[in-house]
Amino acid sequence: MRCPVMDNPPLKLAEFLPDRLLVLAEVVAQPLARLCSEQYGLTIAEWRILAVLNESGQLTSAAISHAASMHKVKVSRAIAGLEGKGLIERTANREDMRETFVALTDKGLEIYREVASQAQEFSLKLTARLSKSDMNALWRIIDVLNESAGGDIG
Repeated sequence: MRCPVMDNPPLKLAEFLPDRLLVLAEVVAQPLARLCSEQYGLTIAEWRILAVLNESGQLTSAAISHAASMHKVKVSRAIAGLEGKGLIERTANREDMRETFVALTDKGLEIYREVASQAQEFSLKLTARLSKSDMNALWRIIDVLNESAGGDIG
């Protein structure tokens, strides 16, 4: 059975912004994902949690989920992986024993700094052809699109 092809489709994938952004995000994230995985044994989710903890210090998993804009199940799995690698440690919240705080270990901080340095180099190479005004416009556009979509980044 053959599917009919529309002469004038209502949506062309190559001109559909959400798809273009999704493809761009995947293409841009691949080198960082390889770096994290091959050199450090980290997933992107684990790397993002290390970055959040470096920026914010000790947090609960719910706070990490919010700060990293990641689903709580993904955060929980990544925290378990990081704890198993000795990169984070958990301590009980004395005021609410159902909750724990998560913080970087010295080893976690060291790994974070190594990956962050390489990630920063990658980011600079990626944006090298953009002028300062292009970068400012890009950040502004990302913020507007995120706000329009109901997101909470930045």
